[in-house]
Amino acid sequence: MSPLLWTTLSVAAAALALMLVGFAWLNRQRLETDRQVAERMQQIAASAGVSAAGVDAMPVLRTASGTGWRSLWQTALSFVSLRQRRHQRRVEAQFPDALDMLVNALRAGYAVPTAMEFIGHEMPAPVGPIFQRCHDEQRLGVDPRTALANLQDRLGTIDAQMLVLALLIQRETGGNLAEILGNIAQIIRERVEFRNQVEVLTAESRLSATVLTVLPLLLFVVIRVLNPSYLNSLIETRAGLQMILYAVVSLGMGTIVLRRMASIEV
Repeated sequence: MSPLLWTTLSVAAAALALMLVGFAWLNRQRLETDRQVAERMQQIAASAGVSAAGVDAMPVLRTASGTGWRSLWQTALSFVSLRQRRHQRRVEAQFPDALDMLVNALRAGYAVPTAMEFIGHEMPAPVGPIFQRCHDEQRLGVDPRTALANLQDRLGTIDAQMLVLALLIQRETGGNLAEILGNIAQIIRERVEFRNQVEVLTAESRLSATVLTVLPLLLFVVIRVLNPSYLNSLIETRAGLQMILYAVVSLGMGTIVLRRMASIEV
C-alpha cells in the first residue's frame, strides 16, 4: 500500500471516529435529561404509594439508566442508524392513537390485557404487533411487570415509560386509569405538534448545515474531474495532505456545531 493511499485512509478513519465521538458527546445531555425524567417518575410513583422496591426491581426506566462509554457508543450508533430513527418516529406518531384505543376499551369495561389485544388487532406496525406481543406474553403466564417492561423496551420512547408507570401505579393503588391515559395521550399529541413546528422553523438551519457540509466535497470532486492536474500539489505533497486533514476535521466539527444549533429537544 502506497504512503499516499495509507494517509488518505487514515484521514478518512480519523474523520469518521471524530464524527462518532462528537455525536456521542453531544448526546450526553440527552442521556442526563432522560435520567432526570426517570428519577422524577420514581418520585411520582413513590408519592402515589407504589413501593420503591416494586418499581426499582423491574427495568421500567431502563432506557434512561445507561452511563459510561458503552452508552455513548450505543448513542453514536443510534444516530447513524436511520432505520432506528424512523422506527421511533413511527412509534411516536401512532402512540397517541393507541392510547385513545386503550382508553375507549377501558371505558367500555374491558381489562387492560384485552384492550392491548384490541390495539394489536387494529393498529398497524410497529405499535400494533408490539402491544399484541405484550398481550400474548401475559396470556402465556409472564409476570405483568415483566411484560410491561418488555413493552417499554420494544417501544423505546419516553411516552412508553409514562404508560408503563401509569399502569404500574394503577395496579398498586387503583384509580381512574382511563382518565390518566387520556391526559397522557393529549400531552403526547401537543408535544408532537410542537416538535413539528420546531422542525419547520429550523428547516433552514438544517438545510444550511447539509449544504455547507456537502459543498466542499462536491467542489473537490468537480475540480478533480474537470482539471485533474490542478489538485496534484494538494494530494501529492505532505503539506497538502496536512491541509486536507485540517479541512476534514474542521468540516466535521462545523457540521456537529451546526446540527447541534438546529437540534432542539422537545
